[in-house]
Amino acid sequence: MAYVTLDLSKYDALTAYKGLRDEKEENPMRFFPDTSSVRRCVRERMSGMGLSVAALADGAGVPLSSAEELVETGLTSIRYVYRMFDLLHIRTETLPSAYAGRLL
Repeated sequence: MAYVTLDLSKYDALTAYKGLRDEKEENPMRFFPDTSSVRRCVRERMSGMGLSVAALADGAGVPLSSAEELVETGLTSIRYVYRMFDLLHIRTETLPSAYAGRLL
């Protein structure tokens, strides 16, 4: 068995990762405090990807009415939201209901 000693004294928390791609900047986790922020994020992503509402519905495999609801109101069936968010590359995290309405 070989043992290696590394001198890490020249690194700190920032320089150790200098130059590496930061995935969080490309796809940050978002907190949606209300439905208008959901609607705004969905519209921004659709615009950036050049998607129409029909293309969103088709690409995500959801009913057109559900895609229209999400774009217009920020609300629709949760089972369809996950599919559309995946297509739009919107990361989500589901928390226990005990956290509802609280910022972490």
